Amino acid sequence: EAAEMLSLSPHKKTILVTGGSLGSHVINILVEGSIEKLLQKFNIIHQTGEAKEYNDFERLQALKNNLPENLKERYVLKKFLDAWEVSRAIMNSDLVVSRAGINTICELMFLQKPSLLIPISFSSEQTRNALFLKKLGLAEVFLEKNLTSVKFQNAIESMTKNIDF
Repeated sequence: EAAEMLSLSPHKKTILVTGGSLGSHVINILVEGSIEKLLQKFNIIHQTGEAKEYNDFERLQALKNNLPENLKERYVLKKFLDAWEVSRAIMNSDLVVSRAGINTICELMFLQKPSLLIPISFSSEQTRNALFLKKLGLAEVFLEKNLTSVKFQNAIESMTKNIDF
């Protein structure tokens, strides 16, 4: 349904990447450094957020515009997903990459959605939330300071190998 809604390839698994409505510069940078390799295997729905401080959306839009056509069509890039779009994207994604705010954690838990969580470094609450979901067997947790684009890509590829699609 998400593939159809967003005109994505139905033959590829879909990953939702979001840093929430404000976005996450850290997550956006990780995606930026690995997007071409990830798009070889997956559809990516990426909500960058609307923060103007880093111009993430504009930079990633320019990157998308320079991708080969077959990869470009697998990359849905949006500043913001409305409530309907985000619920559909989560429900129909095979893996969710996100921060670990309580609303997100509750949705992921309710939908039993596999996730790669990157809690905000200064938020002990998000770290606790992420570790709780990991304890339930629904998430892997990575700290911002330990991630590079290569580690991010490897984590996604490793997780998707272990998920029963």
